[in-house]
This record gives sequence, C-alpha cells and structure tokens, in this order.
Amino acid sequence: MKKIRVLGILLLTLILAFCATFSACDPSVQNEVSDDGPLVGGTKAIIMVHGILGGQLYNEESGQYLWDFFTTDIDDCQDGSNLMNAVKKELDENAMDFIKILNDIIGDEEDSVLAQMLSDEDGNLLYPTTVAYPDSDTRRRYGGFAAYKDTVLQLEERYGEEYEVKFFNYNWLVDVREAALELEKFINENNYTEIILISHSMGGLVTTSYLTKQQNRRRVAKNILICSPLYGSMYAVDALESHDYFGSYIEVFKSLLKLITFANIGNGLAELLDRMKDSLLNKLITNTTTVFQLLPSPELIEYYPNMIALSEDNYVTADELYSFYSKRVWAKKEEGGIKGTLVKYQELRDSLYVIDNGEKIFASELVDSYYIGGIEHYTAYGADYNKNYSMRYVPDGDGTVLYRSATLGKDPDGEHVFAVDCSHGIATSLSGECADIVFSIIEKK
Repeated sequence: MKKIRVLGILLLTLILAFCATFSACDPSVQNEVSDDGPLVGGTKAIIMVHGILGGQLYNEESGQYLWDFFTTDIDDCQDGSNLMNAVKKELDENAMDFIKILNDIIGDEEDSVLAQMLSDEDGNLLYPTTVAYPDSDTRRRYGGFAAYKDTVLQLEERYGEEYEVKFFNYNWLVDVREAALELEKFINENNYTEIILISHSMGGLVTTSYLTKQQNRRRVAKNILICSPLYGSMYAVDALESHDYFGSYIEVFKSLLKLITFANIGNGLAELLDRMKDSLLNKLITNTTTVFQLLPSPELIEYYPNMIALSEDNYVTADELYSFYSKRVWAKKEEGGIKGTLVKYQELRDSLYVIDNGEKIFASELVDSYYIGGIEHYTAYGADYNKNYSMRYVPDGDGTVLYRSATLGKDPDGEHVFAVDCSHGIATSLSGECADIVFSIIEKK
C-alpha cells in the first residue's frame, strides 16, 4: 500500500507539472470604438498572462496550496529530472503531510485538494474561497510549478530598466471574463498606462476579453498572443468526450517513472490508474467553465469544414455547432437541462467582439496586436462520431492549438502574424525563433 501511495505522488505530480506547461449570437459586449488616444502618465509595464493550468491557486480561508502544493523550494519544475529531485526532497522533508494530500487527491475526500477546485454544473466554484495566489516573492510569482519563470526572468533582464515586468496570476477555473476583470483591476490599481501584454494559450482569451472595453484598450501599446486558442481547441472536446484528459500522457509518465529507483512501478500501477480515472480529476474536467470555453468556435469550421463528422458525408456546420455541443452527455445536467458551463461558452464567444459602425470586430484587432501560431506539429483538427469517437490530426499547429485558431485564420506576413515551428509550451521558456519575434516586437518603435 505504501508503494502505491508513493507511486500516486509521483504520477500525479508529473501530470500536474506537465499540463501546467499546457489545456453565433449578437455580441453581449457592445463597446463602441472611440477616437480617444492612449493614456499619459502612469507606469510602463510588460504583463505576462498565463494559460489554463499555468497559474497558482490556493484557498484564502485555509491558506492551503491547491495546485503547486510543494512546500520545498523548487527552482525549476519544467525539467523532468529536476522534478524527480523535487519529489524526493519533498518526501524526505514532509513525507507524511505530502502523502496524505496526494491520497486525498486520488480519492474522493470532500475536503481534498482537488475537491476545493471543483465547480457545480453551472461552473460556480463549490469553494468560493479558492482564488488565484496573490503576488509574492516566492517561486509562485511565476505561476504554478514556476512554469513561466524562465520567460519572466528573460523579460526582466532585457527590459526591467524601462518597464515593470509582471506575471499576472489569475484563477483559471472561473469564467474567462472574470479573469479579465481581475486583470483590469490589477492594471488600474498599479496605474499601468503603457502596457505590453504577452499572453500564452488561454491567456489570449483573457487579454482579448480585457480589450473589449475601450478604456482598457487606451492603456495597451502592444498585444502579443502566443499559441492562443482564439477559436478554441479540439483538445477541449477530447477532454470532455474521453473523461480522461490525462490518459494520453500516461506513457510519458511511465517513461519518467522508470527514472525513480525507490518506486516499484510494476505493482499497483493498473489499480492506481483506474482509481484516478474515476476520481475527482474527471469531475474537475467536466464542470470547469474554462474547459468549455476552450471548445472550438464556429469560426474555426470556416477553415476546417469537416471538423465534426457525424457520418461519412455529414458534418456539423458552424450554425449547428452549439446545438451539437448541447446534445452531448457532458453538456447536460444530471437532472436535465443544459449546463451553465456551456451557456458561458456561448456568452464568451459573443462577448469577444466589439461593434464598430455596425460591424463585429474581434477585440484584439482594435489594438496593435501580434499573433504567433505554431506549425509543423500534429494537432487535432477534427473528430469522428460515425462509429467510435476518434480524433483526426494535421501537422498544422503546436500540438495543442491549430495555427488558424492562434492567428484568427490569418496567413503569416512577418509583421503582425507569424508561423513558428514550436510546441505549445514555448511561452513558458522563450527560445529560438519565437523569442526573437517577441523581443523584436517589444523593441519595435
């Protein structure tokens, strides 16, 4: 039993750290475009906005960490070997407490770590005291598992004398629009009036929602979006359909676990995985608002008309997409009706557009925006439902987000739209061509 517990600790810790460097109606937000110019005075800032799973959470009532729950100091969790060392250190120093937390996660304890992250079927947190971790001097200022530390430090080194470089940590469990309101509050309270926004993955939806307000747009000098699922991602569909978002990574974890000499991975592995499959992990996926808000949008079907195949020649159209979602088991409440999480998906999609002379414009298009999309990595672009559910892939994305979703469907022009051979996690540790592009945009006059 002790070996199974230790294995549970290692496996789940790897899952969390791996994923952290991962996840048509009239507009409801109708801000008219104004000719007011940028704000003057205040402070210049570069603000990094993370993706889903990338920020740190905690219970403000109990003070318990809910995502990166290591108590020891970890300089870098992005490297597998460093993570192994961190797990060993945690076990040596706080074995009993750590084992209890991990056993709670694997099980269904009402007060467990994951239970405090759950939402009801309408996407409302069951524990309202679960919030984003406040700014601090600890490693958590770089997100859960210090995921964005390398990028933030690079930005500070290069631009710290001219800009305040900040990592904006938000609660990635709640509606994107709520996170955008928190971003607005954060910016206003710090009197940032000349901002360069750099967003990764779902962070691009947060910044786009922030930009739906004209008074916010006046503060933004440049808006850089890296591998952002602006039109959604098929992996949200897969997470909801398979009820086992982490399953596709199990082979990776098995390989990493072979590095651990004190854990017998042969005994109890199947039992452990079965327990995790039906545990709170799946409840976390199927009721979390942001998982729904990452579902592919009708706009994406314009580029992939065969995205959802019901039969060999029968595909869901853009106009039929919401209706299709609403009929899936994961979109229905146990006692009937549509989950509020799906309603929030549609509300968010509509709210990302602003009205300009009667025309709907995606909010990011109203500021000086730069889109970086990954290519050359096989990425899910569709799903077949005619027999057994299965995903379809094309080498036209970063492995998680399709290039067309990350760039609003635009072709690369080398000025505002870039196609880069990179994986989805590139923004956590900027390097190569992607880093060169980001730095050149910041330095562009």
